[in-house]
Amino acid sequence: MGPASPEIFIGSLSSCLTHIFLIHAAERQIPLTRLEVEVQADVDVRGGKTGYENIPFYPFNLRYTVDIDTSASEDEIAALHQAVETWCPVLNLIKRPQSLEGKIRYRHVAA
Repeated sequence: MGPASPEIFIGSLSSCLTHIFLIHAAERQIPLTRLEVEVQADVDVRGGKTGYENIPFYPFNLRYTVDIDTSASEDEIAALHQAVETWCPVLNLIKRPQSLEGKIRYRHVAA
């Protein structure tokens, strides 16, 4: 049936991180011969069920690892990482609390 929505969300984070790394590396003229981003999260299928109400039913403990091959210095890569942490929209959406409003537009139709 394809990926579930939480998996798509994790994929969106991975895609965004990759994109922002590439943009900022290009802006800083950092040569990359390899860039691989791996995003992981914990999922507990018991989450939210009776007796496990305190376990999240959504992905949690998100983390990412970036593998980079480059001739750039460690300081340049650290500055690149900081730029990505600052400018990645999906990463910042997760890290910073957001307000969200939901509403229902209900219309009863006759059967």
